[in-house]
Amino acid sequence: QPARESVTFDRESLLRYSRCIILHLQEAIVSVSMNRFSAIVVNSDSPLMGQVIELGDKYRKFLGLFTRDAYLERAARKSILAAVTGTTVAGYLLFYKARNGRIRITHMCVDEPFRKNGIARLLFGELLARNEGFHTVILSCRTDFESMSFWPQLGFVYVSTRPGRGDTPTELANYRFTRKGTAFFDEDLVDEERDDVVIDANVFFDLESPSRHGATESCGLLADWISPIIRLCV
Repeated sequence: QPARESVTFDRESLLRYSRCIILHLQEAIVSVSMNRFSAIVVNSDSPLMGQVIELGDKYRKFLGLFTRDAYLERAARKSILAAVTGTTVAGYLLFYKARNGRIRITHMCVDEPFRKNGIARLLFGELLARNEGFHTVILSCRTDFESMSFWPQLGFVYVSTRPGRGDTPTELANYRFTRKGTAFFDEDLVDEERDDVVIDANVFFDLESPSRHGATESCGLLADWISPIIRLCV
């Protein structure tokens, strides 16, 4: 019987081989996990609407103020996607369709118990599949948030940084995703067709004195997600 040929690996080769195995296992785990969830459009009259709002309120510290009426308005425009398992909302994606062929992601929120299951990737894939006429997806993310390192994994490219508008000095990183085969332009990520919004005296005083009674909703106009969409005018 012929002797078996022995094969030896150096340490670097073994490490590369191990990393490759781990990567394939992680991809397999994510694939299996994603099969537990389905992505659906949440309408304003959906029984899941309440869960979406509760989830957004739960992570308001990271997402910023978003009122119930604002959620319902987005839902009426079919601009909320939810990842569900059974009757439970595990995460949602809320977006805004601009008039220049771009989509702006306002919220990408996954409840902590369901993270690391590929939910954000599932929601983003559903967003692209349902909006084939839009060539670009843009978003802004605070530079001190952990999700900064996540967006490139979905194919987003860092474009620029701009100052945040909250009371605490922050920076927002602007990201862009462009579909393959689409022309790429180094354009400003602030929507050129922003709507001018005229505020009345009460809202102005609320913004000047956030501690005023009932000023919470008015101060929502200073949220980082809204500045690329509107210009405040007096």
